[in-house]
Amino acid sequence: MRQMTDKKFFNIMLVCVIAVTLIFFCADNISRNGGFFGKKNQPVLTEELRELFSTRPAYGLGINKELKGEITVQIFFVDDDESSWDAESISLFMKPIKEGLRFIEKQADRYGVELEFEIQYYASTVSGEKDKLRYKGSVLDGSDGTHTHDMMEQLADNFGYYSTRQLYESYKYQSDGREVVFVAVVNKDGISTARQQQSADYGGDYVEHAIIFTNYIGRNLPLDKKSDRASTVAHEVMHLFGAPDLYIKRTVERYTSYKYPKDIMLGDTDDMRRLEVCEYTAYTVGWVDAPPELE
Repeated sequence: MRQMTDKKFFNIMLVCVIAVTLIFFCADNISRNGGFFGKKNQPVLTEELRELFSTRPAYGLGINKELKGEITVQIFFVDDDESSWDAESISLFMKPIKEGLRFIEKQADRYGVELEFEIQYYASTVSGEKDKLRYKGSVLDGSDGTHTHDMMEQLADNFGYYSTRQLYESYKYQSDGREVVFVAVVNKDGISTARQQQSADYGGDYVEHAIIFTNYIGRNLPLDKKSDRASTVAHEVMHLFGAPDLYIKRTVERYTSYKYPKDIMLGDTDDMRRLEVCEYTAYTVGWVDAPPELE
């Protein structure tokens, strides 16, 4: 019997590895998508999903009621015990902020809604008043599910207002009565969040705001990488006007991944060119009057 050469043995092993890889690839696609190469089966449309997609429980609550017309976006570049801003970092991060807001404006136009953001920002490098933009302590990064709840309270106090509501009224007056969106940006890793009013039980006085970190935990990206951070800005601002996350439950995520795979609130991709505002999200922020028909 002729002994098998090392080369033949290597070739046989290579073929086996490729075959096993293909088997696992096909099995994974069948399991996740119901077919080969991404051909998905439609998930079951339950009564729970029908009820969910026919409501917009956070719409019109808090201070951010209408995502249309002229809106002032007030950016606070916040320092804390672990991080600070300089002029160059602010200039770089303004790029994804503008890109994210432009995305929302363009999506509003798709639904025939006029929307224009005016960006104003406040930073210690501009004002020279470091104490006003300092959060006392460390802004929580959200890695354990806990987020900072007193950001606006501290800013209001720093600026000499006795309440967040007075701070809001002051900025609204300065903006000639336009809607005002508050965004605090922190120059460190963290999970961005929107402090959104979820229930009418709070009345109409809750000062909604977003806290955005320059890097998602573990991603060390340059500050001007627009696509990644622009999608975060757009996602969190949409929250403030009533848009919910579309990945809150596995049943919801499975249906929205099938029905609205490009939606900004699903969070499947950071590529702004592949994102949009779907019919349901448009309904939740008041761009359309009726919920979408579900299939």
